[in-house]
Amino acid sequence: MIFSLLFLIFFACEEVKSQDQEVKEVDLRQRVRVQLLTTQSFSQEFVLEAKIEAAQYAVLVPKSAGRVSTVHVRIGDVVAENDVLLAVEEKDYREGFREAKANHALVDIQLSHAKKQHERFQTLQKEGAATQAQLEEIEMAVELAQGQLRRASAGLNIAKSRLEGCKVKAPFSGAIIARNIEVGEMIGGPTQRPPLMLADLERLRVIAEVDEQRAQLLQIGNAITILRGTEKIAATISRINGAVDPVVHTVRIEAELKNTKKSIRHGEAAKISIQTEASTAVSVPRTSLLEARSGRANVFVLASDGVVEKREIRYGRSNVDHVPVFDGVEEGERILISGHTRLSDGARVLVVED
Repeated sequence: MIFSLLFLIFFACEEVKSQDQEVKEVDLRQRVRVQLLTTQSFSQEFVLEAKIEAAQYAVLVPKSAGRVSTVHVRIGDVVAENDVLLAVEEKDYREGFREAKANHALVDIQLSHAKKQHERFQTLQKEGAATQAQLEEIEMAVELAQGQLRRASAGLNIAKSRLEGCKVKAPFSGAIIARNIEVGEMIGGPTQRPPLMLADLERLRVIAEVDEQRAQLLQIGNAITILRGTEKIAATISRINGAVDPVVHTVRIEAELKNTKKSIRHGEAAKISIQTEASTAVSVPRTSLLEARSGRANVFVLASDGVVEKREIRYGRSNVDHVPVFDGVEEGERILISGHTRLSDGARVLVVED
């Protein structure tokens, strides 16, 4: 019996030793999957919110303040260049113009008289009947009259401009898109709403904001599609702002649009669909990206001897499950696509699938 007990104890010790040996042989390295990096052709389609507005529009306000006497137009009216659209009472301005005109005529007469005096004294001075001092005094009177005439001319021009400013004329042909004034109202001070707005609705522009990364892919002349509900309109990019908005980091783009039927309205909302040209770049699976922010992310690359290297990459947008990478990794390297979320730089891993 004692022999049997000793045999069991020996057997148990050998089993524990065997189990300890098996535990020591377990590989504790993180198991990962990797993928060989290759280049791929990328094109990108994206849709932007846009606004349609007239290529030429203007807020119209009379130059001269006063009470509105007539308003000749209403919203939707089509007008031609130089048509009178609105007028304020001009009685006071007309009287001011008459006064300035009369003053100008009076000063002109005074200058003519001074010039005749100057001619007469020149003759007298040659004959010895007038002194040099008297002649200089007359010359000074002529200069003074000339200065007064220039001042009177300026006053006359101002009075004329104020009289003409009582009428608002169309600076170009178009349609009235806003009217916020009525006969009898005073106008001329600060106002929150434009009295009249005129727009050329035959020529429109479509405006959108694109983030600065996508803006790098665009050029003037690129084809776009304007989406108005179910309607699709082909156009091209006509302008790209050379500056980035410092607050939202976007770039304004514009496209021109003809509206001969005037079926599109100023201020409409729309969308722009853009298909960028295909370009070749290193293709990286989205699953490999860690801590992605503003076009940058971290990835793990498999180096020699099963050691990983953490790198920062700069990548672009894509509509598929791979993204184009512009720097940080190269074609032919192996990148971790699974089992890498908790790794650190320099960690050793066990590749289970390549």
